[in-house]
Amino acid sequence: MHWTRRLTSWLRHRRAEEEQALASPASRLQSYGIADPSVRGKLRSDASSHSEPSKTDRLLPQSVRNFVFSRHFEIALVAIILANTLLVGFEIDSPELLLDWQWRILDIAFNTIYSLELSLKLWVHGFNLFSQPLEIFGAGLTLLAWWEISARLLNYAPWEATQILRALRVVQLGIVFPTLRVLLFAFVRSLRAIAWVVILGLFAFYVTACCAVLFIGRGDFHDEESRSIQGNFQSVWHSMYVFFELMTFETWPDYVRPLLAHHWTYVPFLVGFIFISNIFFLNVFTAIVVENVLAAQSTEKANDRNEEERLDALQVGSMCRVFFRENSGRDMISTKTIAEIVSRGDDEVNRTLQHLQWSPQYFQSLVSFCDLDNSGTVSIRNLQTLLQDCRTHLSMKNYLHFDKQLHDRVDYVDRLCQVTLEAVKQWRPGRAGRRKL
Repeated sequence: MHWTRRLTSWLRHRRAEEEQALASPASRLQSYGIADPSVRGKLRSDASSHSEPSKTDRLLPQSVRNFVFSRHFEIALVAIILANTLLVGFEIDSPELLLDWQWRILDIAFNTIYSLELSLKLWVHGFNLFSQPLEIFGAGLTLLAWWEISARLLNYAPWEATQILRALRVVQLGIVFPTLRVLLFAFVRSLRAIAWVVILGLFAFYVTACCAVLFIGRGDFHDEESRSIQGNFQSVWHSMYVFFELMTFETWPDYVRPLLAHHWTYVPFLVGFIFISNIFFLNVFTAIVVENVLAAQSTEKANDRNEEERLDALQVGSMCRVFFRENSGRDMISTKTIAEIVSRGDDEVNRTLQHLQWSPQYFQSLVSFCDLDNSGTVSIRNLQTLLQDCRTHLSMKNYLHFDKQLHDRVDYVDRLCQVTLEAVKQWRPGRAGRRKL
């Protein structure tokens, strides 16, 4: 029937218009939930940077990069730090084992190794390396050690300062061992809260010491046992030290027992201070440490997820560079070309698929999903965005991101159905119209 053919032709025309609008770069990025122009510009710049290897990638061999990221590099770093720490102990305890110039040569050798390690990491990671506090600490120790060594050679600084700096290298083991890193960060996090607790404790000790000086230090004691402890409460500062000893249960019977016989009214005051101060400060310190350890563990897990996503993004970017190279730098590439590159067994593509634990069939399904208009061509930039989204951990932000995508697709289908119904109503002729057709 003619009206059915006209309806089919009109629907195809509307679908082509919708798909053409959706196939534009801005609409494709918006379909992925990226509507910010600045973000789109960043993605375009990132994609264009993938068209050819950067200068750093050309200068840096892949073997060096793999070595820095390997477990052998971490084991070698641990062995060097432990050997240097043991050497510091021998140098302090038994300096007669070697001559003075021999100790200096060993110090220069170890600091040279640390400088080489820092240079390799800077070569691979760039200045992003200094986003990690332990790496900043290690770089600062290296610079200070070189300054101390140079000053010592010119007879301007004591040699022991370099030993202390090299002994602090043990803290860098937190780079290799995550548990140690969590404890170090928890300790640093706790310092601020502990400082306020100490200030509160000093106020409490000061007030209690003032009361002890007024009632015990200047009291009217006639017996010999009471007078023996009265001298410990003659000044506020000495009384504060006595109450610190009482808090730690150190010789507390020597201060409390002489008062039992004739001045027992002061005993509840001292015993109450012992229990309240000990229980309060012990629990507060424990709570601070536990809270900061849990916070450090959460931060460590978040950093691990971010690092994993960063490595995944690097792998996806390297694979997209291959697609740009094989496609002569053009953004739109056919799905058949991608299938040929994958089936050909390109080293970079195979390495990326192995890292992401994706099979070629699964990767081809993702490529087909990116082909929204079924034209057999996809945008490499949009494909890179899609692949990175697939490797992103599920969070509230990502959940809302994918929920928006689903809502947009359902809304598109709903609008298409409404347009179809309106077209059917408009092109449904009466009997006279059917006779004319």
